[in-house]
Amino acid sequence: MRHGPKRKRVLAVFAHPDDEGQIAGMLARYASQGIETALLCATRGELGSTGDPSLLAGRSMAQVREEELQCVRRILGVKELHFLGYQEGLFHRADPDQVIEKIREAIARFTPQVVITFGPEGVYGHRDHVAISRLTTAAFLSSREKNLSRGLEFPLKLYYTAFPRSLFERLRRRGIEFKIDIEGAIRRIDGVPDEEITTIIDVTDFRDRKIEAFRCHRSQLRPGDFRWIIMEGKLRELLATERLVRVFPPVKGTGEKERGLFEAPDGLASGSGGSRSLKGF
Repeated sequence: MRHGPKRKRVLAVFAHPDDEGQIAGMLARYASQGIETALLCATRGELGSTGDPSLLAGRSMAQVREEELQCVRRILGVKELHFLGYQEGLFHRADPDQVIEKIREAIARFTPQVVITFGPEGVYGHRDHVAISRLTTAAFLSSREKNLSRGLEFPLKLYYTAFPRSLFERLRRRGIEFKIDIEGAIRRIDGVPDEEITTIIDVTDFRDRKIEAFRCHRSQLRPGDFRWIIMEGKLRELLATERLVRVFPPVKGTGEKERGLFEAPDGLASGSGGSRSLKGF
């Protein structure tokens, strides 16, 4: 007989401090419901630069950005924050077996039903983002296989973060383009095809907390950048809703969207509205 953890838990796995912003409202919403959340970050953002050198005040950028992520943790109510200890910009070259094992250890320790990471496109092709997506996916699948063989039913669901492509198309028609300079290369944010998005989470009640969490990353905020525009309320759609692609178990059926992370895995396939809770949760 298979059994899983008694408490609902969500583990988010990202590459850098501030990557969690894409699901900040979601983390706050579930924490407010008594669901335990955890962040696993591959690096401390050592390569980050800041427009305000006074923020460093004799500290390294890694120290500053770790403090900023701790600030986010407190605001969003995240229960645990752990770093894998890799260096930004070099993480994509790390020994994959070693990284997978570290993520597996985190899964075994925290026992989440739900794991969230970047999609394979890494939002805009950042090599560290792409790597953490690939390695987290491998760790999720191997952890699940091993646990099932021992009668343990977790983790149950894997999600990728997603911005809707239609949003960026609308913005471009208004003359607004989102581009990011990564190691001297200009990368455009295109978003994920809308039809691939499986899950839409309402975080309307947590917009203020989401903005407050964005402001924790003082060293990385610059007027006019993506987060700054969100904080100004010009992209209210991204303040009120957050989107995901459910990778495992794969979604089949009508295309009806999930409205929560803890709906039954077959909710979309059944066409019944997807409102049932996961068995054992």
